[in-house]
Amino acid sequence: MTPAMRQYTAIKEKFPDCVLFFRMGDFYEMFFEDARTASRALNIALTSRSKDKNLPMCGIPYHALETYLARMVKGGHKVAICEQVEDPKTAKGVVKREVVRVVTPGTITEDFLLDEKSPNLLAAVFAGKAKGEDSIGLSTADLSTGRFTTREFGGERRFSSLIDELARLAPKEIVVPDNEPDNKANGLSPLLKNSDIVFEEIDEFAFDGEEARRRLTAHLGVTTLEGFGITDDGAVSASVSAAGAALYYIQRNSPKAAKSINTLRMIGAEGEMEIDSASLKNLEIVANLADGAREGSLLEILDRTKTAMGARLLRERIVRPLNNTEAIQKRQDAVTAFFNDSVAREKLRSVLGEVSDFERAAGRIAGGNFNPRDFSSLLNSLERLPDAHDAALAADSEPLNAILDLDRWDNVEELKNLLEKAVNRDHPATFKAIGFIREGYDAKLDEIRSLGSSSRETIKKMEKSERASMKIPTLKIGYNKIYGYYIEVTKKHAEKVPQNYIRKQSLVNCERFVSPELKEIEEKLATADEKARELEDSLIDELRQKVVDDINRVRAAAFAIAALDVASALAETAKLHDYCPPEIARGRELRLAESRHPVIERMMTEENFVPNDISIDEKSPHLLVVTGPNMAGKSTYLRQVALAVLMAQMGGYVAARSAVIGIADRIFTRVGAQDRLQKGLSTFMVEMVETANILNNATDRSVVILDEIGRGTSTFDGISIAWAVAEFLARKGARTIFATHYHELTDLAATEPHVANFNITAREYKDRLVFLRKIEPGPADKSYGIQVAKLAGLPDETLKRARQVLRKLEKMEFGADGKPRLKAEGAEDESQLSFFDVRGHPVFDALKNADPDEMKPIDAINFLQKLKEMLD
Repeated sequence: MTPAMRQYTAIKEKFPDCVLFFRMGDFYEMFFEDARTASRALNIALTSRSKDKNLPMCGIPYHALETYLARMVKGGHKVAICEQVEDPKTAKGVVKREVVRVVTPGTITEDFLLDEKSPNLLAAVFAGKAKGEDSIGLSTADLSTGRFTTREFGGERRFSSLIDELARLAPKEIVVPDNEPDNKANGLSPLLKNSDIVFEEIDEFAFDGEEARRRLTAHLGVTTLEGFGITDDGAVSASVSAAGAALYYIQRNSPKAAKSINTLRMIGAEGEMEIDSASLKNLEIVANLADGAREGSLLEILDRTKTAMGARLLRERIVRPLNNTEAIQKRQDAVTAFFNDSVAREKLRSVLGEVSDFERAAGRIAGGNFNPRDFSSLLNSLERLPDAHDAALAADSEPLNAILDLDRWDNVEELKNLLEKAVNRDHPATFKAIGFIREGYDAKLDEIRSLGSSSRETIKKMEKSERASMKIPTLKIGYNKIYGYYIEVTKKHAEKVPQNYIRKQSLVNCERFVSPELKEIEEKLATADEKARELEDSLIDELRQKVVDDINRVRAAAFAIAALDVASALAETAKLHDYCPPEIARGRELRLAESRHPVIERMMTEENFVPNDISIDEKSPHLLVVTGPNMAGKSTYLRQVALAVLMAQMGGYVAARSAVIGIADRIFTRVGAQDRLQKGLSTFMVEMVETANILNNATDRSVVILDEIGRGTSTFDGISIAWAVAEFLARKGARTIFATHYHELTDLAATEPHVANFNITAREYKDRLVFLRKIEPGPADKSYGIQVAKLAGLPDETLKRARQVLRKLEKMEFGADGKPRLKAEGAEDESQLSFFDVRGHPVFDALKNADPDEMKPIDAINFLQKLKEMLD
């Protein structure tokens, strides 16, 4: 091996699970299996060294790193970036190289790799104990913004609570101990098997409680974690272990980016309405069910934010609605302030349109992985803060002032003034070129630059002088990295060059020379550039430190901008789509007048959306059984009610003419049916698991929507389960809408005072089914299933036979096993069966033929014994 290859091999051994981008001059090279992996992922040629055909290799230009790195990360690969950390010109032997960072899905900070509207979270999970009880710690870090949190789940629901929280957070990468299979088997695998989340196992030492606490306190510069809301009573909690492991992973892979983390926040679910992972998915809150994309989700419809920070905050509020009346009302008041003042709203939104993602820009600067654009982005945004403040004040709303604390608004004036003086607005794209620092900011730098400028001017004058003295009009002075400055003349004029000029290069059409005078000027220029580079680097580092010093003020300003953005965006959406401000009640009311589905109404093109009402209060039935034909709109009705509750409790307006909504502690949904065969769960099993979760955890403060419980099994089993589930929820008190095709369930209203029947109307007109899509009291008169099948295009012969079978089923011609006795065509049997019919069973026939008057006592005993054996 060459010295360089020995160096490569030694570095690669330290990063076996990464593709190593090994810097060699102007290229990043990859070798061996890394080359094969990169060749496939990047669609670049796989070659080999001429002396060794068994050494596969490939490479990318260093200046194209962004493009290729994005492809690698999106392909799920971890990349270790190995740079030359010394100047090749001064190196003795092989150039020193080091891995400066490892790019993983959860630790990226580059703007070209990030979704600006979503957080980029790394999560660490640890199952341990808290005060002797089993618990799970979950810590998350977003290196692009510096947010670092931890929390703890306890009790029997700890694993399900963890999965629900991970569904809301949608981290890009999850870190767990490599010796804890229970973490995966009992908690994480149901979420991770069909997700885009990268699952990373690391040394269990990273999760050691005492070591985690030591690592956290050392990094945060404190002696105890109590200032962050973490009780330090001697016992190390699972949340501390998780946070320590997250920090360990960050420090190992992105040591510079770890500097952006300067605080830790202990969070809990207090004050939040819980949404489980099934409801988050079924209601299509942040992603649609079709392909998991943002399009067609509630988030897409509501998001009219102008800034990336506002978009991220809106997403956070949608997946974390509140359950505190006062807090909800404050958010709603902020929306109302902009809803009522269109002039102030438009003025603010115009200003916000000029604000860039300075939260992430500041995070990159603090973390050391920044470029010139980050400074200019931060500067331009800080300059807009006073305008945003004035626009918000123009709304003249006392609630808005109280919510956003406009009287204590911080423009971070000192940092802005410093950047205005220091940053050249027309700076180069990278720091490799000199010129980022503005002229006039530093006298010494200006002096050095002046020397360089005068040298360049001297070269221009020299070029003009040489042309005249040699009488060569095409003579020019050029520059390249290999030869430096040179004098170039064509071949036919080469004899005119003075004897003391040194020939440097011969080309096809020209000759290149160096004169003593040009060499002297070049040395002065090189010295000036080198000194300017060193001084400018020093000044940039000073600016970076100033940003670090003010990072918390910058982040507070970013949050204020995001909060204004969300409030004004929700007001804009409400104005455009005619939403109303809901009344937030303390009871269990749920009253909506002319409610609509906020997503579907925007997607409909061929017909107008038909609004519907719902009215539940303390005195009225709180379980509504909704029947009606397929495609009539039952599922839409269920979802729009649930979404109205969510939109209200996130602090926004709702898609209705009026609304009164009592605080819900949780929203539960059981809708849709999908096999999860790869998880060993059938359609029916999934249905029952989700239903069990609802029955075990719903309270009288919950909102529950159920769509077609019991479809995945036999008719009798399905009806029995659906009946029992509805009965249970009715007696428990949860506000429930139960859509079903089992018309038997409408009988519940006769025995349960808390149950009421409603139906989605449809009418037959000239052999055609017309959906009226209006909710009205009472059960549906029929299901119209065959009519819907006709709309779907089933053959007439099949439809005719279906009608024959339907007539017999409607006459309840069932056997004891629940299967219909479908007789020959034309045969009729007018007898009626009860719901629990037993005719046809041997016990029934034996009883029918028995004559008790003829039985002796011993005969009766024997007869009973025979019946028991028959039942067994």
